[in-house]
Amino acid sequence: NGSMRRCDELFIKQYVPEASFLHSALSGDYYFTIDSRMVKTGDIFVAISGARQDGHDFIADAVRNGASGLMICMSKKECLQKITPKQLAGCA
Repeated sequence: NGSMRRCDELFIKQYVPEASFLHSALSGDYYFTIDSRMVKTGDIFVAISGARQDGHDFIADAVRNGASGLMICMSKKECLQKITPKQLAGCA
């Protein structure tokens, strides 16, 4: 379909300039999710600040569930302190 575009880092940075990516080597097919409970091995967890919850509070859960990448707001990079160096290495 000619109207579909691959959702890669460059595409996302066009719309979310503050986005910072932390990930291990990505395979050809990967999925983004905003729900840490739904993360499957290899997914990229996108931490979104909402009216009721902040996804940055759930990055440790996402990593435990198999996230191989995180998309966070740089203004909230302190959330990375919620995961261990070993877990962080799995995303880098």
